[in-house]
Amino acid sequence: MVTKQYPNGMDKVEMDRFKVVFVVFVVGTFLAPTPKYNAVNPDFWGALIKPDEINQFNWIAYVVEHIIHATARVQEDMHSKCEVSNITGCSLLIQVLYLTFIL
Repeated sequence: MVTKQYPNGMDKVEMDRFKVVFVVFVVGTFLAPTPKYNAVNPDFWGALIKPDEINQFNWIAYVVEHIIHATARVQEDMHSKCEVSNITGCSLLIQVLYLTFIL
C-alpha cells in the first residue's frame, strides 16, 4: 500500500487506507518497534479506526510510554542477570532526549 502508484490520484478510501498503513509502518518500525521484525504492537490500532482523527491521538505519549516499558524490561533483565538480547523503543528519541537534557 505504501509503495502503490496512484496515476489518477487517490479517492477518500485510498487516502484513508494510506494514512492507516503509513502510521502502522512508522510506529511499528521506527517509533515503537517490537522485538519481532514482522509484528506490530496492536496497542495503538484503536487510534486508527477513524483515519481523519489520527492527528488527534497523542503519539508522543504512546512512544514515551513504550520506551518506559522497554526500559523497565531491560532493568528487570539486568537485575535478574538475564541476557538482554534486544531493546525496543525509538532509539533515536532516546538519543535526542539524552543529548538535550543530559549534556
